[in-house]
Amino acid sequence: MEFVKLKVLMEKGVIQMASGIAVGKGNVAEIATYLEEGLVGLHTEKVYANESQIGNEQVILQVYERYYHRNKQRATLTVLISGKNDDVRVEAVGAGGGGGLFMRITLGANNDFAFRVGDLLRVRDFEITSYS
Repeated sequence: MEFVKLKVLMEKGVIQMASGIAVGKGNVAEIATYLEEGLVGLHTEKVYANESQIGNEQVILQVYERYYHRNKQRATLTVLISGKNDDVRVEAVGAGGGGGLFMRITLGANNDFAFRVGDLLRVRDFEITSYS
């Protein structure tokens, strides 16, 4: 699918996704633990995690799920934390949180979920380099 068509579908709410990229200094495992502590709570749980070493780069993938009472829907958040030495990159994608089989209109749950990662990382002096 062409990027322009994908962007239009996202803007119309057909594809429900919010994403961001942040870069900063730290230890990949410590940042992963910090994000988990900041995200997991009453309505949020970590449903998947995997840690890999690719060459000299450490990579951690985390998937969270959150239930939103306001629209009785679930949203997911996928977080990819990677880095080597003390350079860390975090990519977060929030998806779902909308209702209906054909009209998947979101009330912003996916955005709220993805923004939370950015808020947490700003406290650790990470720079948000991309957001959509």
